[in-house]
Amino acid sequence: SLCLDNAIVEYQKNHHRHHLLQYHQESMTLLRSIAIFSNPIIAFLVATNISFNGVGAISKQREFDYFVLSLQWPGTNCRETQKCCKINACCRGSNAPAEFTIHGLWPNYNDGSWPSCCTNDEFDMKEISTLSNGLENYWPSLSCS
Repeated sequence: SLCLDNAIVEYQKNHHRHHLLQYHQESMTLLRSIAIFSNPIIAFLVATNISFNGVGAISKQREFDYFVLSLQWPGTNCRETQKCCKINACCRGSNAPAEFTIHGLWPNYNDGSWPSCCTNDEFDMKEISTLSNGLENYWPSLSCS
């Protein structure tokens, strides 16, 4: 019985190691996928030279310290889409996003706060017209709101 107990304990250890290894391999695969799919997004941000430093001049606020970049997996949103509209990228059929896309890009300060002073000026879409194709591709709307 002691031999059986030892065998059970050894089996449980090996079983646990197997699951940890499998989890580690799955995690590494996911991280590699994120790295592969986020590289085009980062390249887009660099290539288009997206800069919000000018916001400080408009609102009399100091420039921020860094961006928080949040990515999203469109497959989850698109699978749950119940309403299609012109702006919902999930409704593009075979042209729906199939890679990680940008969810948000927010300026932040090192102290944990963020710029929060907004003006009531209307946004002029012409200011970003040269970015529209890239934004549609890498920063699509995944809802109708």
